[in-house]
Amino acid sequence: MTVTGGVGYVSERSFDHLLACTASPPWVAAFALRAVPYGPVAEVLAEYGLVTERAAGTFPQRRFTGPEERAGALRAAVEAGLDPAGLEEEGWYHAALYVSRPAAQVTARPLATLLR
Repeated sequence: MTVTGGVGYVSERSFDHLLACTASPPWVAAFALRAVPYGPVAEVLAEYGLVTERAAGTFPQRRFTGPEERAGALRAAVEAGLDPAGLEEEGWYHAALYVSRPAAQVTARPLATLLR
């Protein structure tokens, strides 16, 4: 299951409903904007036996549509306790990559080794 920038619109309740329909939980790869908390989603995924890892760094998502969107993104980053310097300040939304999968797979091959 892949989500690119939708976390915040797609809540942990949505993930719960989707995973409840599966025989075994799929891997979940989610790019969540930096200012959007992912913890509630990771908690729901853990209820289905998935362990969530965060990839190092951030990933640019898209440019802001204009000054108002930029100002809102900068404000959201600061309110979340994040430094927008070099990231949102440069005119781009930035996201963190979270990958959730069964614990045995995480132990056997941590995310950092998958992304080399």
